[in-house]
Amino acid sequence: MLTRLLIVVIGGWAIMMVSDYGILTYREADKTGFNLRCEYLTGKGLINADYLYASETAPERCPLLRKTSDNMEM
Repeated sequence: MLTRLLIVVIGGWAIMMVSDYGILTYREADKTGFNLRCEYLTGKGLINADYLYASETAPERCPLLRKTSDNMEM
């Protein structure tokens, strides 16, 4: 049982490492509800994604999966 769980965890991490996808681990909206910060666990570590929404439903709009290679550095 423990061996199977370990194989699944290592396999999931390897897939995330190769595919550049991350899983949502944390989300936080500011007091106005427009700015949203989402944190994703990837095979290479944690990344942050900031979103700006024009409605009060922002805390519900973090995607569960996110491809990390589409980040634009500014």
